[in-house]
Amino acid sequence: MIKDYLKLIRVKQWTKNFFCFSGIIFGEQLISSSLFLVSLSTFICFCLISSSVYILNDLFDKDADANHPKKKKRPIASGAIQIFPALLIAITFLLLSIKISLTINLIVFTLTLIYLINNIFYNLIFKKYPIIDVLSISFGFIFRLLSGIYAVNLVPTPWIILCTLFLALFLGFSKRRAELKSFDNDFSQRPVLKYYNIDFLDSLINESALSAIIFYSLFCIISKNNLVLIATIPIVYFAMMYYKFLLFQNIHGEEPESIILKNKKIIISIILWLVSYLILNYYF
Repeated sequence: MIKDYLKLIRVKQWTKNFFCFSGIIFGEQLISSSLFLVSLSTFICFCLISSSVYILNDLFDKDADANHPKKKKRPIASGAIQIFPALLIAITFLLLSIKISLTINLIVFTLTLIYLINNIFYNLIFKKYPIIDVLSISFGFIFRLLSGIYAVNLVPTPWIILCTLFLALFLGFSKRRAELKSFDNDFSQRPVLKYYNIDFLDSLINESALSAIIFYSLFCIISKNNLVLIATIPIVYFAMMYYKFLLFQNIHGEEPESIILKNKKIIISIILWLVSYLILNYYF
């Protein structure tokens, strides 16, 4: 029973909400206990509201999910959790996230609402149109990033925003490519896939990956004005290219969070990047 509820709120997806710690990481505020608590509150806020959105998505898509080879195992689609308790959890999480965002500041509250509105429009409209569907998903990462920065009263640089956007686009188009390969021309599960093809997605993946690396490089060199941070760029490059390698080998492409949580090389790359960035940024 507990396992079903953990699946319902998609705990694995909470890895996306670590962008809420961007303010204390990039703003050199990691040693501030008070700001860490604020960032933690922002993280919890987005965990709650993202889980509420996932539950609402599953409620909307329960009939389609029931015919999907993997999604039919989701708690609502399988019948393990009934509609009313799922809806109750979604509403509770939503109200709690709004309350927490209000305790942080007005900007975070506004971004939380925009995040919710974006997801509502995604389910109603955006997911039907190619490129717009992935852009809508990518904006969710931007709202997490901005919330994490504004939560600690900092102002984001354009380079970190653009880097995050193209990183999210890279993951989003990678997911679409994996789905296109997996569904084998059966577009009933995700109709927007009929507008994509492998060559087009490969082009979008390559362009977004290159853009993410370029904007991260500009962030290190221009925004931080610290040339030693160039040393972290090869780590970012390796992580993204290795992700592409796994994608083209048809490994975990439909679930980016699975790679982040399970693949040792990706995990080591993320840890190595974070440690290197913090050491070079704080002490050089």
